[in-house]
Amino acid sequence: MDYNPVKHGLCSVLQEWEFSSLHRLMAQGIYSQNWGVSEVPDLPGGIWDE
Repeated sequence: MDYNPVKHGLCSVLQEWEFSSLHRLMAQGIYSQNWGVSEVPDLPGGIWDE
């Protein structure tokens, strides 16, 4: 799952990004419906960080 749409200001929460795999993971019960809404989740750093 990629949190970049929020990180780059394309949406305010990942649930707003229609192309996110989060929707499938929430439907499967892997993530809650409010995942990442109240706080920014811990994200691994990487070579693409600015």
